[in-house]
Amino acid sequence: MLSGDSTVRSFSFDGKKVVFVFEDNETDQHYQFEIQTPLIFSETPNGIDCVHIRLEDSTGFLDIDSQSGRFILPPSFSKQMQKTKKGLHILVGLKAKEYPMLFSLVSYDYLLRCPIKSEEDIKYVPISA
Repeated sequence: MLSGDSTVRSFSFDGKKVVFVFEDNETDQHYQFEIQTPLIFSETPNGIDCVHIRLEDSTGFLDIDSQSGRFILPPSFSKQMQKTKKGLHILVGLKAKEYPMLFSLVSYDYLLRCPIKSEEDIKYVPISA
């Protein structure tokens, strides 16, 4: 189990995958993560000593167009801004059945939020510090 008292110093995104090193402060173990995703949202480039990993069901955050099955923003501009502030705009246009999950790295702000197809899109291996 990975600790919430952890650090991510930076991440990279090449348009197809995110790569970062997760430093578990409780066990002093480091893990390299690779996550397959088409889009990301980030409010900060790093998080020190308080990074948590979350997997969330993406289908509860935005409306889904009944004809296309794609995520859509709410019609109200103020509600669109609320969703965008939380990074949920990255789901817009994606098929809800294809991207039922969000992977998040959360510190005081969102380090990273990205849609994923399944937990199989997340790969991680222990590495030497």
